Amino acid sequence: MPTQEEKTHAMLCWLLSIFLYIISPVIFMVVGKDKEFVYKNSMQCLTFQILIAIVWFAVGVFGVITCGIGFVLYLIPFIVNLVVAIMGAMAANNGTVYEPPLTSGLAKAWFKV
Repeated sequence: MPTQEEKTHAMLCWLLSIFLYIISPVIFMVVGKDKEFVYKNSMQCLTFQILIAIVWFAVGVFGVITCGIGFVLYLIPFIVNLVVAIMGAMAANNGTVYEPPLTSGLAKAWFKV
């Protein structure tokens, strides 16, 4: 059972990823390296933020190809990131590791969590 401090760190990792994207999970990965709960949450968050970064790059390329019309699609990854980050923060505050549906398998393969 994680301590309240670990829950708070994991919750902050998810919430700060809304604004800091990949930077937040990397910081909490380093800070919480010896805390298994924080480390697992930060790795799940990092994997999801890498996927969001790839989607944003693809939307950017699509926006350039369509002469700016495709930039409207930037709203979709932003909303998905917001929803997943809030769900991850709520799960972390409850003491569970949130595994986003699209990236949980990748996190397990890449980071062995």
